[in-house]
Amino acid sequence: GWLLDYSKPVTLIADQTAIAEATRVLHKIGVETLSGYFDTVEVAQSGKAAQSYASEAPSRLAARIKQGDVMLFDVRSDEEWSKNHIAGAQHQFLGRLPNHIGDLEQTKPIVLQCQSGARSAIATSLLQAAGVPVINMTGGIDQWQAEGLPLENTLDSAACDTPASCSVS
Repeated sequence: GWLLDYSKPVTLIADQTAIAEATRVLHKIGVETLSGYFDTVEVAQSGKAAQSYASEAPSRLAARIKQGDVMLFDVRSDEEWSKNHIAGAQHQFLGRLPNHIGDLEQTKPIVLQCQSGARSAIATSLLQAAGVPVINMTGGIDQWQAEGLPLENTLDSAACDTPASCSVS
């Protein structure tokens, strides 16, 4: 909903079984009129233009991120970012991303990451459509943690009352 232009018709591209739920959710955020939908299976079978993007597991990206071979953008909310993030990540909230695509340094591929991989998939699609080389981090920060990879706390330790108030769980 952050990215929709409410003055233009909305067309869904979704699995037939998801149309009713997607319509209900869109109504909840103020999209009251849909111009139609495309079934993903029918689109795939028709041979109509479709794109995909690269996705990689955190374990395959970790060394590239650490070495600076790729740029990592965390598209989660400010609140999520303030709890913890992956070292070297830059924060770019998904809802503001469309207004900053032209400002992004594009000298290296950009890896996009959120909590689970869903919002970063949207961000990946946006950047790819703008011609930016992109990779979506599969499973997001949840998968990063599940693979035992480290996170860092965003809070400045000098601003904490006690060490416990700055710990990352």
